Amino acid sequence: MFQQLDFWELLASPGLDDDLDVILSGFTKEQLKYFHGPIIQYRSGSWEFPSRLRKLVPQARIEQALHGEDGYASELEALGYISTASLEFPLSHEWANVTFWLCDRVLQKFGLLPDDEGSVADILGRETIQISRYETSEYLLPLRRWLRKNIVKNAKLSMSK
Repeated sequence: MFQQLDFWELLASPGLDDDLDVILSGFTKEQLKYFHGPIIQYRSGSWEFPSRLRKLVPQARIEQALHGEDGYASELEALGYISTASLEFPLSHEWANVTFWLCDRVLQKFGLLPDDEGSVADILGRETIQISRYETSEYLLPLRRWLRKNIVKNAKLSMSK
């Protein structure tokens, strides 16, 4: 089950409306579908995509497009998806590593860690959090590609504000 993202509502900001059309005119149709697509979450139970992450999805999607990573969903969306899945069943060692790595990157990037904590690695009592090439190529990147494909496929592109 997918929940359609109300791109305009989440991106609403005073004074942005006038510039938004100009800003969005530089993106491809596929990118615009990505911006407007649903938030994909693991849904066998009643768990919701984390609200603290949900409000940051538009920003993460725009940054993803600006960095030229058109085949992948953002790391933030991957973290949100794994978060909902992890509430349904235990994660394997590889998925746990990917989750901790994503947490470390996403929570720091968006300022979601408590002020007195430096990183997720610090919270977990580890020096660093790394994932292997295997975990990247077999777990993280396929998930991000799958998410992006399904977001674009299920987007209802409505450009009305």
